[in-house]
Amino acid sequence: MFLLSGCSSLNTNVTAYDRAPPKFNHKTYAYLPAPKTGQKTSPAFEFYTRQFDKYFAKLGMEKTLPSKANYRIVLLYYTGKPMEQTSYMPLYGQTGTRIVNSDTYGNFSDNSLSYQTTYNSKPTYGVTGYMPTEEYYFPYYLTLDVFRASKGPYFGNGRLLRKPIYQASTVAVSQDGRTNVVFPLMIKAIFINFPGQDGITQNIKVPIKN
Repeated sequence: MFLLSGCSSLNTNVTAYDRAPPKFNHKTYAYLPAPKTGQKTSPAFEFYTRQFDKYFAKLGMEKTLPSKANYRIVLLYYTGKPMEQTSYMPLYGQTGTRIVNSDTYGNFSDNSLSYQTTYNSKPTYGVTGYMPTEEYYFPYYLTLDVFRASKGPYFGNGRLLRKPIYQASTVAVSQDGRTNVVFPLMIKAIFINFPGQDGITQNIKVPIKN
């Protein structure tokens, strides 16, 4: 499981696929909004593409119009159904007592001897039970597809008609339900060892800055 753990890091699985390894240096690119996703008018789509732009710029790539681009890029991102997990938190309290010492006294009365013992004890503490707690985890999915900018349709009936020459897919699971926090970390994970090896999944930990 890949968790967003407090203020430490996000663990992701990143898989790269190269059909025809592209050369990214000094190339131009443009985004193609995926059909039936609302990306054309989505502020979230604009936000995520700006995150990608920062990393493409570091590769020496330049954003341009779709008609002038060397590569056209399609982004798909979504969250799955929250997963519920039950854990049990131990409860602590007094579990009993234990004898720590004793005192014995002798008494003489009417030519007889009697004894009295006094025991001193202290309380003991430990686990007295368990309380169930419910936690929710959100699965996140993000895919980057890169296409050569040649002529011809890319989509038909909402489906891709062309095969990408490069694809990076990343998956993470987090207790943080804020997509604007988790997706940028997943985008960063793609570029940590970019472009990666064909067909190899890497587990990448992305530090979270306060």
